[in-house]
Amino acid sequence: MNRPRRRTTSTETEKPTAAKPQAPSAKLLIADDERHIAEGLQMLLQEEGYTVETATDGNEAWEKASGGEFGLVLADLKMPGMDGLELFARMREQNIDSE
Repeated sequence: MNRPRRRTTSTETEKPTAAKPQAPSAKLLIADDERHIAEGLQMLLQEEGYTVETATDGNEAWEKASGGEFGLVLADLKMPGMDGLELFARMREQNIDSE
């Protein structure tokens, strides 16, 4: 059975263009005493459009977290001064919201 061929228009054959993704609005804090890890994560996340700050120990992370608004805090569990678990406990005590 031969079916008649349907003619396609140029608009039917053009591929749809993907909408350009919006830049993320979250501000992130990365706390790690191993500077190369913090800086590597910072670089990768900044390339994705995030605003990223780093801290090299728990005390510095606490100063930044208590004074700024961060959508996400990533913290190493073992750091000098204050470990990541203590940092998160203090943030909870002070009602500092973050993911």
